Amino acid sequence: MALAVVGACGLGLWTAGSALFGDDSAQGTAQLTNRPWIERVPANERDMIGHLILLDHPQGRFGVTGRSSNWRHLLEVYRWRLDGDRLGLFFPQDHVKVGVKVRTWECGGEAPAPFDLCLEITDARGRKAVVYSREDWEVRPERLEADLANIAEELADDDQPALAAVLGAADSWTSDSQLGALEALDLDGRDWIEEEAFSPF
Repeated sequence: MALAVVGACGLGLWTAGSALFGDDSAQGTAQLTNRPWIERVPANERDMIGHLILLDHPQGRFGVTGRSSNWRHLLEVYRWRLDGDRLGLFFPQDHVKVGVKVRTWECGGEAPAPFDLCLEITDARGRKAVVYSREDWEVRPERLEADLANIAEELADDDQPALAAVLGAADSWTSDSQLGALEALDLDGRDWIEEEAFSPF
């Protein structure tokens, strides 16, 4: 996997607010939510690339991660928590939780085209991976399908059909029944498994 987020940070019971981490860490995650993050531009319509999105939805904080091409989509839905720069991910399929540190920044000229935002993910062992997005890719969580379809249409017009196909598959990313089930999860329960190794893609 191109992005391996490995090791659990022992999420425990997090407290709200970012006072513990200071203003710098909060600022460093300002662009994290409500936009798709992409591993790279796919080489062709069969190239499977990693992607993730963290949505601050009216029904709660949830996200989708996976690997997709024009022809195949492998997806996993999760809940998330953010305190400063510490991101906790809760994956109900395997009842696994994992913790990482995250940092976003404007990286136009540094990132490969057409991206201008970077997200660095650091696991418990200090290993880092970077994924990419764009300033103008912000989405409204309650209109995710329509907003991602608009982004995909613009990418297709900009001669990025393979990337457009990945983002254009948003109708398969979530469902209303999933949102309700995710909202009902007890994230502070003792039965979550802290995995030593986990890959979000």
